[in-house]
Amino acid sequence: MKTLVLHHKVVKFSRCDEKILKSRRKVKNILCKAILSARATIVEARSYNHARGVGCFVVIRESHVAITTFPEYSQAILDIHTCGTKMQPQEAIRYVAAELRAKSRKVMIFF
Repeated sequence: MKTLVLHHKVVKFSRCDEKILKSRRKVKNILCKAILSARATIVEARSYNHARGVGCFVVIRESHVAITTFPEYSQAILDIHTCGTKMQPQEAIRYVAAELRAKSRKVMIFF
């Protein structure tokens, strides 16, 4: 019997660059590059502006990744859900933190 390998991590990035958090194009680009750097396969990416910032949802072959930004608080929330061993979620987290210029991050691991 095979073992199912799942990862579900939610990351709160704090004290980020507000200018980046407001840019729909930059946030989508950062998320897509983070996913590729983590060795996942992008199926489709969508982004939108919401009342306070930007949201981006990416369907990956391994499951999905999403980010929502809150520029007025200099924060962003990243949600990574994957199946299998190919994607390296920690690499995506590291990449997003660096690109958002986050001064801190808190990782919550669900499985």
